[in-house]
Amino acid sequence: MPSVGGNLWRPLASRSGLRDGGSVSREVGALLGTIEEPLSPPDLTLLRHLVVEHKATERRHRFPAVLHLGGPGRPEVGRIVEWDADLDHALRCDVLEAMLRRPAGPLMTWLTRPGGLEPQDVDLAWLRVVVAVNGETGRSLPFVVVTREGWRDPRSGVGRTWRRLRVR
Repeated sequence: MPSVGGNLWRPLASRSGLRDGGSVSREVGALLGTIEEPLSPPDLTLLRHLVVEHKATERRHRFPAVLHLGGPGRPEVGRIVEWDADLDHALRCDVLEAMLRRPAGPLMTWLTRPGGLEPQDVDLAWLRVVVAVNGETGRSLPFVVVTREGWRDPRSGVGRTWRRLRVR
């Protein structure tokens, strides 16, 4: 049962049914692993930290997309670097499921890549994988795309951008 307090890893149970515009309810969104407004301040800080960390560690202009798996405020458990290798859907699912066998506790996935926050093919390919693995394992892993500009959930469209991001 979802908690009433709610945050990125514990869904808020306040409304049921479809929202205006045909989007899914919070409860269904929690099952799918989507990120919905309003986000708690600790979640916003964590997601901002992912952008700051990516911007500080990746200095190249061209670099491969990387899927990260980790817990809130903890070191990442694993990563899948997508070089020029043509990873198909089944292989991506197998690798992500293998990484999920190790850790316990709340986890999330994020994709770091170059470019803007507009949806790209690699975002949707990894989103399909995370949704499939969520269905197969009974988890609800959140998935966000992280670039140097900000972060965005490709399912709900929720995200943040910054012009000049600085470490606080």
